[in-house]
Amino acid sequence: MDTNGLPVPASTNSVLKTPINVPEKLLMGPGPSNCSPRVLESLSLPVLGHMHKEFFQVLDEIKIGLQYVFQTSNKWTLAISGPG
Repeated sequence: MDTNGLPVPASTNSVLKTPINVPEKLLMGPGPSNCSPRVLESLSLPVLGHMHKEFFQVLDEIKIGLQYVFQTSNKWTLAISGPG
């Protein structure tokens, strides 16, 4: 029985365990679109948390890049997301 008191079909388990084979397609519409192999490869890497030391290294590199782009040596240069 499921949570509504209805009987669960016997074939449910086998259906849920059957893998879905999706052939590779070229998506030409406005979205979703195909990912580049580099993006797919990076998605398989371990997740980096916002408090990991490696994340702070990335932030430092972004800061250096922003300081170069805006030609500043201000130590409070930050990359901040926000609307507008």
